[in-house]
Amino acid sequence: MDDCELRSRLLARLNRIAERLPNGLLHRLVEDAQFFYDWNLKKKGARKSSRVAQAKSNEAKAEENYWRSVRKRVG
Repeated sequence: MDDCELRSRLLARLNRIAERLPNGLLHRLVEDAQFFYDWNLKKKGARKSSRVAQAKSNEAKAEENYWRSVRKRVG
């Protein structure tokens, strides 16, 4: 089963559930889904930011280690 087929099945399943829900619960489902989607985007952004900061830190450490080894060889 490819991603497109799986997505179609999941959307059909969600639609069947949504058709049976009263309006109040459907509204809550939509609100919760939007909240989860927004949270997931923020989480991805935070991870990306963290990875960028970690990469910069690693670069700085690597450069410091390089110069430290140069000083040892020269001095």
